Amino acid sequence: MADIKTYMYLIGSHIKVVRNSRHVSQETLAHTVGISRAYMGFIEQGRNMPRVEVLINISEALNVTLSQLVDYNWTPAECDIEYQSDKVLYNER
Repeated sequence: MADIKTYMYLIGSHIKVVRNSRHVSQETLAHTVGISRAYMGFIEQGRNMPRVEVLINISEALNVTLSQLVDYNWTPAECDIEYQSDKVLYNER
């Protein structure tokens, strides 16, 4: 079983992957969620583990479920297919 620092890194990295798949800047996501850009950066780097309410806000802002957001085996491509008809505001493709 991995330690907490490994999970923090994996979850943070996955948040970044999902954010980038949505073409959302770190600053825009941080503003939408109500946290600083620096704190968002620390989350993505695995340096901070956000509270559950912050994870929920991130998942809602990126239009994914909380379980998808923290499941580093789930790929954003699945999300693009699943939410294709939802016209995600953050997806500027």
